[in-house]
Amino acid sequence: MQYSFGLIGCGNMGSAIAQAVSQTCQDGILTNRSPQRAEQLAQQLGMTAGDNETAAKNSRYLFLGVKPHLMAGLLAELRPALAARQEPPVLVSMAAGLTIAQIQQMAGQEYPVIRIMPNTPVAVGQGVVLYQCSEQVDQDTKEGFLQLMQKSGQLFPIQESLMDVGAAVSGCDQLFGNVRCRRILHPQSTHRVLIDHAHNAVFDVALFCRTGKPDAFFAVFIILQVRLAGGGCNVEIKALH
Repeated sequence: MQYSFGLIGCGNMGSAIAQAVSQTCQDGILTNRSPQRAEQLAQQLGMTAGDNETAAKNSRYLFLGVKPHLMAGLLAELRPALAARQEPPVLVSMAAGLTIAQIQQMAGQEYPVIRIMPNTPVAVGQGVVLYQCSEQVDQDTKEGFLQLMQKSGQLFPIQESLMDVGAAVSGCDQLFGNVRCRRILHPQSTHRVLIDHAHNAVFDVALFCRTGKPDAFFAVFIILQVRLAGGGCNVEIKALH
C-alpha cells in the first residue's frame, strides 16, 4: 500500500489528527474540498496532497474527516475506488452520530471500520480519543491504528452505544477551561473534590462512561457544564442525559 495514512477533509479536527499522526508517519496523503488547504497542510507536515480517489485507492487507513451530513455523498463517490482495491481499506470515521453499520452501508460493503471520537487537543498530544472497532478489524489492524495514533494523547476503547455520551464531554473544549478556572479561583471550595473528579473525568472520559452508576451530583455538574459551554451536538447531549 502506497500510504499508511489517508485523510479526506482537512478541517479543524482532520488537521489536528494529521498533526498527531505526522509525528510517527510521513507516508500520508491529504485531500480537501479546497485543494490549497490540503497542499498547505501537507507541506507543513511532510506529507502528500492529492484527490479523494487517489487517497481511497492507496491508503491503508483512510480517515474520513467530513461532516456527518456529507458522509453519504462522499462514500457514494468513493465506492468504485474502494471496491477496486485488492486489499480492503480500513475506514476511520470521526463523524458524530453515524454508527459503524451506517458507515459500512454507505460504503457499499462491510469494510473494516474504526469509529473514533477525538477532540482537538490531539494536535498537541493531549487529546482523548474514544474508539470502537467493527468485527472485521483484526488484532494486527487494531494495533496498527493505535501505533498510528500514539502521539494523539490517550486512546480508550468504548462501547459504541456510549460513543455519543463520551463525545458530549470530550468534545467540549471550554469545559476543560471552566474546570481549571474553578480550581484556581476557588481552591478551598467545599466542592473541591467534585471539581477534581470532573477534571479527571474530562481527560479520562472512558472511565466515566464505564462506571454505569456515576454520582448523581457529578453527572448533573458535567451535563450543565457541557450545555453552558456549548459542547456536543444534539444527539450527544441527548445521549449524555
